[in-house]
Amino acid sequence: MELLDGPLDQTASERELVRLIEHQERHGFSFWAVMDRESGLLAGECGLYLLEGRGPEVELGYSFGARWWGHGYAVEAARAALGEAFGPLGLERVIAITRPENHRSQRVLERLGFTATGTRLAYGHRQRAYELPRSQG
Repeated sequence: MELLDGPLDQTASERELVRLIEHQERHGFSFWAVMDRESGLLAGECGLYLLEGRGPEVELGYSFGARWWGHGYAVEAARAALGEAFGPLGLERVIAITRPENHRSQRVLERLGFTATGTRLAYGHRQRAYELPRSQG
């Protein structure tokens, strides 16, 4: 999923929602909203997506508002997404990428059991790459 650098305007938000809905309909997975149970507010998003929108690899991704960082939302949501990946979707492997400076995300991936596999170019940036095979998920 392309990394976003801030809030989207209404038109861009609508385009993004259409893109995610189409991906879900076409592939059976996408990014899903993550709601804060207590407040009912949108905390962020998490899910599975074809790497760079074309695959063939499937990546785990998540993004949360700063207010929800450090409260376990990313781990909990990612575990649910991985349950779908290795359960009903029957995937053999899921990858994840982060920017090298995103140490919080790297800790989340390691907590989930992902293994660092080096770096790769994705979404126009040099990224740290991780993978989680089905047998470890």
